[in-house]
Amino acid sequence: MTNPIYPAAKSKAEEIIASNGITEPVVPVFEIAEKEGYAIKFFTSEGELAKVAGFTDPKSKTIYVNQSDPVYRQSFTVAHELGHLVLGHKPNEYGVLLRNTNIATNDIEKQANAFAAYLLMPDALIKDIMTKYKLDETRTDLLAGIFGVSTDAMRYRLKRYQTNCD
Repeated sequence: MTNPIYPAAKSKAEEIIASNGITEPVVPVFEIAEKEGYAIKFFTSEGELAKVAGFTDPKSKTIYVNQSDPVYRQSFTVAHELGHLVLGHKPNEYGVLLRNTNIATNDIEKQANAFAAYLLMPDALIKDIMTKYKLDETRTDLLAGIFGVSTDAMRYRLKRYQTNCD
């Protein structure tokens, strides 16, 4: 049975992809966030902040991103935090989570992660690229490079895409 939080995440991501006229990867998530009215600021990874990928200040409409992370991680962080904002999550429903925090049971975090995956790796673009380059789900390395995401993110996304668990 499909978790009801995923269709909303997918729908909102697809709406943003369409409204921004995105027809090929890499999805420009930093530009999208700014067009949606959110500022992106980078923070220095020191002390406890070294354990944080990013966070959001909804009042100032600012997404903060760890400048020490690789670009593909920064993109996922921006997409995840944008998900919290555009999906209407209340700040008291989510917080600043440290890396390696078990968020598997938190539907708010699951939905923000699903939104990020659907935004950065939309179904239509995955299908188009796989067809165009005659790739299958075993080529996560190539697909990850094309989409500007980590191999792990692409592997997880393809698993969900292929099994229609979305």
